[in-house]
Amino acid sequence: MRYVGLLAFLLLVAGLGFVVYKWPLDRHKTFSRRAATNTASVIYYFVLFLVVLTLFVTFFINWFTPMFNVSWWFNGIFITSAVFQVACTLVPDTGGRMSKWHNFLAGTSALLLVPPLVILIVTGEVSALARTVTAAALGIMATCAYLAAKAPNHEPRNFLLIQCLYYGSFLAPIMVVSYLL
Repeated sequence: MRYVGLLAFLLLVAGLGFVVYKWPLDRHKTFSRRAATNTASVIYYFVLFLVVLTLFVTFFINWFTPMFNVSWWFNGIFITSAVFQVACTLVPDTGGRMSKWHNFLAGTSALLLVPPLVILIVTGEVSALARTVTAAALGIMATCAYLAAKAPNHEPRNFLLIQCLYYGSFLAPIMVVSYLL
């Protein structure tokens, strides 16, 4: 069960890499904007997140939280974030009202990734180095959220890079705790 998290991570990286390759736009466009270009891309994006997030939920519930004695709140909040993420893939970022709903769902999902990392620091039986990595990741996530919120129309330059940094900062401590420490 331990390696289900790594599998989910690798599938996510490969799947999002495919999105950037298959539906290229400029570097200011998010993964969601790229995936909203046609029906096939919307379906692909939905299936990608459904599979990856199901694997992550399985990993967290069955191995990660019991292994590191992390509060059950971690799983509950992550599952809520995952539901919002899957929902946002069903509402393509095509402009107008659809984009407003998409951004609400995606933003809620993204913000819900902060509390699990705080919970990991506070309740998890992890090393001091893991706590430090997690705290640094939270700092990067806060910076990314600030840049997105401050930008005109909440779409900063290099938005794809900011999006990668934000979500990578959530996953980095999980991968470090699970596979390196």
